[in-house]
Amino acid sequence: MTAKTAFQNLHNALQTIYDNREAFTISTYIFEDVFKIFNTQSEKTLSEPQVTQLDEIQNRLLNYEPWQHIVGFADFYGSKFHVSPDVLIPRPETEELVQLILDNVKPKQTILDIGTGSGCIPISIKKKHEHLTVFGLDISEAALAIAKKMRH
Repeated sequence: MTAKTAFQNLHNALQTIYDNREAFTISTYIFEDVFKIFNTQSEKTLSEPQVTQLDEIQNRLLNYEPWQHIVGFADFYGSKFHVSPDVLIPRPETEELVQLILDNVKPKQTILDIGTGSGCIPISIKKKHEHLTVFGLDISEAALAIAKKMRH
């Protein structure tokens, strides 16, 4: 099966549960991030293991598993953050919160993110204002392990 055909098949399957644009976006992420195929119109033939993996991914997606959990990360405020079922997937609305904080933060303030999950909020703030003291707290050890991976 060619990359072009495989992409079209995935896109068509995802349109049964997503609108066309969302199905296209998810399909593109899967091809680029999982298979490192950036030309989805390519006539390059997928290997048998790739076809098997794509079938497994498609089944997971059709069972409403978030694509971010499948690829293991989510884009947030210009960075990629590790995600798993142990943390919430960072949302675009949360990027607005980060921007609001950045627009209003004063020098030498300390910021505490309670329920930090992936750590996307404090890490994004710290990247823009290295002089700030920023903490992320979470009750979940699994979430903290993910946030700790990202802080470096």
